[in-house]
Amino acid sequence: MQTMPNITMVTDTNFDSVVAESQKPVLLAIGAQWCPDCRRLQPLFMQFAKDYSDKLVFATTAVSPAARFLGTI
Repeated sequence: MQTMPNITMVTDTNFDSVVAESQKPVLLAIGAQWCPDCRRLQPLFMQFAKDYSDKLVFATTAVSPAARFLGTI
């Protein structure tokens, strides 16, 4: 997923600081480049991030790396 300044890429190393310790609710998009539905929703997610970044934290991660911390969500 292409990221913007108001969308944070989540990894194993920054999951706690971005998601678990966030003071705002987090909308985490979990997707993959090969997934047509993920690609279809990307423009909507990016527009929401642009419009609502003052109310929510917008973050994204790829399916493979996400598998390590998905159990904590």
